[in-house]
Amino acid sequence: MTKNNEPEHGSLVSRSSIDSRFQWNINDIYPDQESWKTASQQFKKDVDAFSQYKGQLHDCQTLKTVLREQEKLSIIISKLYAYARLQQDTDNANQQFQALVGEAEALAAAFSNAVSFVEPELLSLSQEKLNDLLSDSDFSDYRFYLNNLLRLSKHVLPKEQEELLQLNKTIEQIRTILTTYGEKLKNKEKLDQGKIQYIEQLMRAFKEKEAQRTPLEHEYERLQSILNGSSNARVKVSKTLYAGVIVNITDVSLIVKDDRSFCQLYKDEGEVKISNM
Repeated sequence: MTKNNEPEHGSLVSRSSIDSRFQWNINDIYPDQESWKTASQQFKKDVDAFSQYKGQLHDCQTLKTVLREQEKLSIIISKLYAYARLQQDTDNANQQFQALVGEAEALAAAFSNAVSFVEPELLSLSQEKLNDLLSDSDFSDYRFYLNNLLRLSKHVLPKEQEELLQLNKTIEQIRTILTTYGEKLKNKEKLDQGKIQYIEQLMRAFKEKEAQRTPLEHEYERLQSILNGSSNARVKVSKTLYAGVIVNITDVSLIVKDDRSFCQLYKDEGEVKISNM
């Protein structure tokens, strides 16, 4: 320490010995960890409830609600993660702070998974509908977001693929956390009851997400195999082919613009075409 009780640059000084004037005041984010826990529990409930809007974005009022709720949840997860991460940055060896970051990362993954349907559904709306939204004063706060989404539309995956991607991200994040705790147990580190319950919760979530991912992967692989198997591939759709789905036949693809039923897809003159059955 220097004569003014300031830590020397690069010195190994415990946080408790540093004057509070030079410490991060994370209490501006949450006053204590109990408040963080309360906020995280409410966040989980709100994220779970977000799924009710899936498939409903054609309605303007619902869409406005979804955009506001997504924005609110985005702000909350930023606060939850910042609080946890800053805690760990003060002492990377602290198991309690490590567990807090693990929880925050799991919450962030759950949020990404929950909102994954929003952008594909927005892009499945007709151009006329999107233009109406951009000129609607009720959506003025989201005009930049909508314009930017349209600009990046070719990089946004269809709804089913976006869900699969987010599931994969969630599973890998949970796997990383479980691996970390597995190493601790392997090294015979003692974990308190709260951390053990948290690990059990993550293991249940891991199994649940794996179960959700398997049918999506199988269906995607089955359809892709059929379409790539022959340049004369023809697929008949007896139920609904949703807008936003990308259909590939060998080296060409088609982005379905509108929901279609009782139709067929085929390759003709270097393009994937769609017609009624």
